[in-house]
Amino acid sequence: MLIEMNSNVPVITRRPANLILEPASVPDHKRRRRLTASVTLLGCMIGAAAVLVSIMGQTSQFDEASHMPALPTAFFMAAGSLVALLITPFAIYHVRDNADHAANPLIWIGLGIGFGITWAFLEGALTPLTLTLLSYAENQAAQSTLASQIIDSILGGIRSFFVQGALMIVTGLLFGVIFCLGGFAIDVLNARQTVRLSSIGPWAVSIGLGTAILAFSLFGPPEFLRTLH
Repeated sequence: MLIEMNSNVPVITRRPANLILEPASVPDHKRRRRLTASVTLLGCMIGAAAVLVSIMGQTSQFDEASHMPALPTAFFMAAGSLVALLITPFAIYHVRDNADHAANPLIWIGLGIGFGITWAFLEGALTPLTLTLLSYAENQAAQSTLASQIIDSILGGIRSFFVQGALMIVTGLLFGVIFCLGGFAIDVLNARQTVRLSSIGPWAVSIGLGTAILAFSLFGPPEFLRTLH
């Protein structure tokens, strides 16, 4: 503060304090994209595994549980992965807009629950279309009726959204727990300051955990897999 004398009237002039402005940290978009991509890959593999377990769980208790043949397995795995691909990248990219630091575990619990419930109902809606395409792939229906059957299966998906989705919700939530744990581990590794660890770690967890879950759903004991429904 400086006091100046102008004529006989004192004038008080205040000088602004020296302010040090630090630039706001800019989120690392590379980390954000890597987190989104690696968690999406994990989600797709979890979705493929979940649909196989859910179908296994719907086997009648009076019938012996068994794995499906290769072609139906491939179709349902593709459907399960597609549903996960539709919901995972958008959720992760927008919820985890700053991947420089790992999120609170409660956020990942919410993401896991949201993944499990959303996946179950969307997969339920997609089931009629999957069965329709599978029947044509197995030459069980005439090619001339394909277009009309696809339209019918899409319309039938509205009812199946609720009916089949409700049957899959327990399995969805179970695999949502795996999504939660795997996603949180990926998030922690992705936020590490060590370049090599943050670059390799998320993909290692995504591929390793996803492959293990998918392999177990494909080759695990059918009777045990049925109990997971």
